[in-house]
Amino acid sequence: NKLMWQVSIIWNNPYYVYNTQIIVDIASTVNLFEFPFDAPVEGLAFSEIVTNQIETIRNMGEIDCGALFEINATGSIVEPTVINTDTLERFTLNIELYAGDKLTINTENRTKQVILERNGKKKNVINTIDNVSTWLKWAIGINNFTYKTVYGDENLKLKIYHNNMYLGVWYSYGLIFYG
Repeated sequence: NKLMWQVSIIWNNPYYVYNTQIIVDIASTVNLFEFPFDAPVEGLAFSEIVTNQIETIRNMGEIDCGALFEINATGSIVEPTVINTDTLERFTLNIELYAGDKLTINTENRTKQVILERNGKKKNVINTIDNVSTWLKWAIGINNFTYKTVYGDENLKLKIYHNNMYLGVWYSYGLIFYG
């Protein structure tokens, strides 16, 4: 009687993921405060939120990969859309967001999801994806992203989180031992 057993080693992610995450804040605050200082009676702006701009982002990895898009609402927003201006691919959600809402769009392979966090509760809203939307990817090299809404561009703050990925483990190995 021979004893046979098998060991399978499977890598769920065959890529090496660089451990430093790249964070791009598309709706950024531009400081306007400078010295010397003399405040006029009608008031003075200390900063300005710049919205709806195009941000250039570099994927220095070896493969096209997904990212995490985080939309924070500072007021009412209708149908937020994230756009890759190089490919004209877009990701639109048929949803209305309110002040304090956080929407997280994950376009990474094997972890794709769309989660709305409202009043401390998380809800899967993947069913609100527009039917012509594309799960956005970062191509190797330069990528340009922007956003738009049907209503509320000035209320949308978009951050993009990305990790460069490199070629790594390519195969799964199955080992069979006979005793």
